[in-house]
Amino acid sequence: MSDAFRSSDDFDEQAHQLYNEGRYDDAVALLREGLSLYPHAVELHIGLAYAQLAREEYAWARRSFERALTLLLEKVEKAKLGRTDRPRRRRSIRPGTDTDVREPGLRSRHVPQEVKDAVSRRDADQCAYVSPAGKRCTERTFLEFPPCPGVCERGTGDGREHLPSLPAPQPI
Repeated sequence: MSDAFRSSDDFDEQAHQLYNEGRYDDAVALLREGLSLYPHAVELHIGLAYAQLAREEYAWARRSFERALTLLLEKVEKAKLGRTDRPRRRRSIRPGTDTDVREPGLRSRHVPQEVKDAVSRRDADQCAYVSPAGKRCTERTFLEFPPCPGVCERGTGDGREHLPSLPAPQPI
């Protein structure tokens, strides 16, 4: 197989063979080469971490495992929640003809996705309710957003400063 066309899986497979043979230094070198070409390959970060553990480089292994977990979390957030570093610009329904026909003082009750993402990150995907005793709600599922961020509070309108994430009402 030509070295010029190795995939991240090829690097991982070859490094795994080196690891099984006890050639940890060679495995680390190969995995680092693979990571220079495929920096977002989770399997290469995990393989590097195991090879570093075998070499008793615990701090470096921890760093590699943490990077792998970060990449996995980003992948899951993108797949499950549609999160991205570059959100799409909202498109007009009919370019050139759309105008805002609402009164200037009234704002939409729609919560934009970028605001939901910002609030979700701020609250760590957990309910933001804090009881009078100071205990925060631990609910992380079925979270909803109030329907009128910035409208009820007459804030800036983007709702980030006032918008809590609250659990959805549960049927009794």
